[in-house]
Parts: sequence; structure tokens; C-alpha cells
Amino acid sequence: MDSLALRHLGVKTASYAEIVGKGAKQICFDQVDLATATHYAAENADIILQLHQALIAQIKMQGRLDAVYRDIELPARQVLYIMERNGVLIDSAKLAGQSRELGEKLINIEAQAYTAAGQPFNLNSPKQIQEILFDKLGLPVKKNAQRHALH
Repeated sequence: MDSLALRHLGVKTASYAEIVGKGAKQICFDQVDLATATHYAAENADIILQLHQALIAQIKMQGRLDAVYRDIELPARQVLYIMERNGVLIDSAKLAGQSRELGEKLINIEAQAYTAAGQPFNLNSPKQIQEILFDKLGLPVKKNAQRHALH
């Protein structure tokens, strides 16, 4: 909300961290003095209303966005509210099984990449991927996808 207020309203709002602090000095919101907490809550409510008024006009001007907002976003709001209030049950055994399965697939995909490259390399390194793809394997560089695009 803070970044939206700055971008669309030109207003710098107090962030939650500014109110409760950070790190070891952070306090719970119920420990914030009443005047500060009241001002923070009122500012949030006011900014939300202003953002709604500023953005709803833009949304309505674009028919597709209005339909997404009206037919998807607003109905989903109630579902999310219920989920937040009630919580959700997670099948931890199934989640663990899916995690193992995805981990095994990832290991297999990495092994295939290393085999294709002829050596292991850091899959998270654009520089190493560039060296493998273009320098070692000699893949062509397209004009609209120059090497620097990988950096």
C-alpha cells in the first residue's frame, strides 16, 4: 500500500516498520502508544479509500480489467477472508511426498543439463550458462537476444 500511495497519490505514508521498529528493537503493535496506533490506522483507512477512488476509474475505463476485478478479484476476496479466518489444513505427508518428487525431478533435470554441457556448472549463473551455451556448445546468438541479455 505504501508504494501504491506514493506512485498514484504522491503521498509518503508511515510504514509498519516505522511504527513498530525493526529487528531486536521491534515491538508488537499492541505495544505502540494509542495516539500513534490510531493515527497509523486512520491513515491506512484514508489511503485505501483514496487509492480505491483513484484506481477504480482507471479499472472501469478498461473493460477487461473491470471484468477481472468484478468477476474474479471481488469474489476471491470472500474466499480468502474465510481462509484467513478459519485457516487451512495441509496434508504434510502429501506435501513432503510432492517435495521429494520435485526434488528428484530437479536432480534429473540438472544431470541432463550437465550431460548436455559435458561438465557440471552453476545453473543459477547467467555467466556460466552463457559460456556453456555460446562459447562451448556454439549456439548461435540471435540479433534480438544478444549475450548481454543473459547478464
